Amino acid sequence: MVNVIFPKMLMIAIMLSLGVLVYRLGIVSRTGSKELSSLIVNLCSPVMIVSSALADESVFTPSKLVLTVAVTIGLYLVFILFGLLVPPLLGVKKSERPYYSMLSVFGNSGFVGIPLALSILGTGSMLYVVIVNVFYNLFFYSYGYRTISKASGRAASFRLSSLLNPGIVSCLIAIGIYLFPVSMPDFVTSTMDYISSCTTFLSMVVLGINMATTPMKKVLAVGRMYLFSVLRILVLPIGLSLVLGRLLPEPMMTASFVLMAAMPAGSMSLMLATEQGADTDTLTSGIILSTLMCILTVPLVFLFVRF
Repeated sequence: MVNVIFPKMLMIAIMLSLGVLVYRLGIVSRTGSKELSSLIVNLCSPVMIVSSALADESVFTPSKLVLTVAVTIGLYLVFILFGLLVPPLLGVKKSERPYYSMLSVFGNSGFVGIPLALSILGTGSMLYVVIVNVFYNLFFYSYGYRTISKASGRAASFRLSSLLNPGIVSCLIAIGIYLFPVSMPDFVTSTMDYISSCTTFLSMVVLGINMATTPMKKVLAVGRMYLFSVLRILVLPIGLSLVLGRLLPEPMMTASFVLMAAMPAGSMSLMLATEQGADTDTLTSGIILSTLMCILTVPLVFLFVRF
């Protein structure tokens, strides 16, 4: 399995480097990067989710869906507990702990996780990945908003309409397809496949551009973040792999959840902190460090996954 994953992570590294390069050469600007992000979030990624559900021939029963939901909720509770307990043990200042909590709970399960799961595990992983992303949004717009609100000293208003975004809608459609399989004309599925194939590359390019626009000296200066990131995206997923491998009925289910747990910190926390006027240095450092580190940590994690 590692022989498959490591080349995939090298591909990720190359695409990230291309993102840095196209920004340095002036091919894509920061404005262009934001427009690409919007294209990925609102079109490419949702189409990829639905397309993967249509292509997956696995049989999913309501009981398996219930188990998947239960494990997903348990997974997020573990992330929350980790984010509350570990930062004080590392000597993180009280004012910075909410940001470490955000880094712990909200990994990049969508922007990076979905295309990576498809690339490494195939369409059989998508139901689990889709459910993880549904609950990502539910926890983000509740626990995440509350955490950043307290850190910034401002009341972050929650809007129910925030949950009605293309990502959530596509996830719900995918769940419906799993429970009530449908077939689509070949020209429709082919069109969706072409759109989906852009997602991984564009996602990595945007992340590379974000790295190119961030002062790396400032990022690399946060000493505790190295240890925190290692514990969060390496040690914790390894522990989960050992536990879930004994509890869950299918290796694909275990591998999918472990991969989601091993994802680097996501950028939505940074966007929310910026919107609320909170400090962004800690979040920026954690996001970039964990993204760079995952190129090595994901293959290491899968040494412990029986798949």
